[in-house]
Amino acid sequence: MPTSYKGINKPYPTNMLTCSHSLTVKKVYERVSNLTKYIDEYVNQVVGLAPNIVKISNPKKFKSFIINKIHNAHHVDFLSYKESVINKLISIDVNTVFDLF
Repeated sequence: MPTSYKGINKPYPTNMLTCSHSLTVKKVYERVSNLTKYIDEYVNQVVGLAPNIVKISNPKKFKSFIINKIHNAHHVDFLSYKESVINKLISIDVNTVFDLF
């Protein structure tokens, strides 16, 4: 289940389902009230990537596309895993896109 989207004018994705304990009840209520908007923004972002993925007929190019997306990831929770995930993908011999899953 996707949990984040990249907000307009924000450098990093925003987690839709996490609320810090330091947030006020009002702020948490606002975030929950806007959840459908956040989901719509996430769907729009994924739809924006879909044409690039569909155009990739070569699984090795798809693998490079995924590695590039991971390389450019900035989510603080993912940074410590980024290098190991990239190394794992590099080590996979790809004959079909499904080899990556």
